[in-house]
Amino acid sequence: MNKFTWVVILVVLISVMSAGMFSGGYRRSDDISNVPCLGCLGLNPVFETDFRFDARAPHPEFVIGTLDMGVVFLHYITNVCSACDEMDPVIQEIESEFPHVSFIHMNLDLDTGEKRDSYFVYDMEGSGSEITGVPMFVIMTKNRENGELKPYFKVMYGVHPKEDIVSELRYAINLYPGSEVFIPMVDLFVDENCRYCPNAEDALLEMYEDVYFVSYVTDADGISGEYSVELEQHYRDTYGGVGHPRAEFNGGVQRFIGGGEGVKDTYIDIVSRLNRSAVPAGLTLQMDEISQGYQIGYEIDSQVAGEYHLRLLLADRYSPWSNVEGEPIPFAFVDNIFDTVVELQEGQSAEDSTTWSGTDVMPYDRFGNGLCLFGMLYHDGKVVQTAHVPPKKTGISLGSQEAHIAISPLESKRVGFRVSNDMGEPVSVNVTVGDEQGWNISHIESIELDEDGNSTFYVKVQSPMDVPMGSENVMNVRVEISGREYLSRTTTVNFEVKGDSVKPRISEVKLIPEEPVRGEEVEIRVFVIDNQGVKNVEITYYVCTDVLCAPTVTEVMEEDGIGYRARIGPFEEHYEELHFTIRAEDINQNINETHMYEVELHEGDRATPLSVIPLFVSLGVSAVISIFHKGKKSGK
Repeated sequence: MNKFTWVVILVVLISVMSAGMFSGGYRRSDDISNVPCLGCLGLNPVFETDFRFDARAPHPEFVIGTLDMGVVFLHYITNVCSACDEMDPVIQEIESEFPHVSFIHMNLDLDTGEKRDSYFVYDMEGSGSEITGVPMFVIMTKNRENGELKPYFKVMYGVHPKEDIVSELRYAINLYPGSEVFIPMVDLFVDENCRYCPNAEDALLEMYEDVYFVSYVTDADGISGEYSVELEQHYRDTYGGVGHPRAEFNGGVQRFIGGGEGVKDTYIDIVSRLNRSAVPAGLTLQMDEISQGYQIGYEIDSQVAGEYHLRLLLADRYSPWSNVEGEPIPFAFVDNIFDTVVELQEGQSAEDSTTWSGTDVMPYDRFGNGLCLFGMLYHDGKVVQTAHVPPKKTGISLGSQEAHIAISPLESKRVGFRVSNDMGEPVSVNVTVGDEQGWNISHIESIELDEDGNSTFYVKVQSPMDVPMGSENVMNVRVEISGREYLSRTTTVNFEVKGDSVKPRISEVKLIPEEPVRGEEVEIRVFVIDNQGVKNVEITYYVCTDVLCAPTVTEVMEEDGIGYRARIGPFEEHYEELHFTIRAEDINQNINETHMYEVELHEGDRATPLSVIPLFVSLGVSAVISIFHKGKKSGK
């Protein structure tokens, strides 16, 4: 071939390559259908309807009669049907797992009369006269329409994963009137700095009559936080996923990580599809207030022999830990009371009780009237019964914002307290503070609270001149309902007298770069000064997408001679915001902490495959021109 022919071939190859690159010819196609070939199915091979009341014709008598005894599953096939053959073992397996559901199987090539005609009653996608799709499954339960109980059904066609069919079947079982079901339990993992956690908390509070939940605050102090971290790590290791809020339904059966505005709808949908079928076992809880604590116990009555695992835990409706909106985190985990396994024979019972007077860092009276009890009973690894002792509704709750406060001689401090009304009616609350000898104390004397309302009040304290260094003084604060003084709560604050109670000063917080980029490292610098000396400086941070936040991380900042710095990240590129606070402690244990900084993570300038296409084309054209010129020169 002559040189002109080579030039033409080269131009054609470059054109083909460029066209392929522009049209995506070298990218892997994700659009290839993976739906099995279902030759007997004339419509979309995998299809389903929503649950509905209206059928094409009146429901057959054999269906209605069976439906009166419980949930019904109708299964339609034909003789020659590859999808039917594929789904048959799946349906058999599901039937063995749900013995209380009535499965009715029909072969449209063999059955006649009412059974065969029933296909056209429920074939919502067909013409009503021709068999247009098999296999077809009808899941039928009962529901109310305008107050009237009616058949309520869903139709599914084609090949479906087993879990999808089971999910719809559980929904139907839970919906069926008079079903023996337990109230589902949710383990909700949150932290005090989580941006989206209040959405999840509010959603579950609104569902409280239908769902029990416990908030595990992973940055709480003492055993409350330690166990929360341990339990969350178990879920992460078993099921994967990170971020807050994290909701685990019925101890890991189903989960959802995130807390956008529509999270309540997501929770409702998950709960509707949980297996809540209870075994014939009773779980009764006891929680009685005694002097300096509570007497807590349980009783299990079983009609089914086997091994039972009981988790019995204490939570606080109005916890001492607050979310980013300043509200108490609801039903926060406080302590484990029982975590025990018992072997029971049919008809046998088991019981036990203990006393509880507080955690390793908080006495029982720090929790107010919001303490409540939750119990989960497991059988064969599944939750089969739940129970709950709700918080009292006949009193008030009181909590202090700080339990230990440093103070110097003649120094004034302002201490905050939060009081909540659990009475279900407006009340007037009297406030009294113990009169420490020589201490100057001033405070509000009464507070008006709306029904289920709460309020924050402050007590101003000034220490005397001659107070001994190193001494500790306890201030008792009491609130009581006016006219019903027996309904009261008391909490305490400890003042430690020091020569220096001035907190370290934190200033000039800077980010490098000033506009951080997603997926890249961020350096944070800060100046900290103290008249006695700085002990350490820590940064606590987390990153968020638009619906969830990653777990909170705390690191010690490095001193570099000028100030303190920390290099954090890089984070995965889907995170859009960085949130952080800085905490400084001096050598006298005085602590200062900044507000929460919120920083947008910007999208970086990154080259895309499309942007390099002109470079390839330019190189190709340059090569063609070079060859052409060389050819001309050699031809002279």
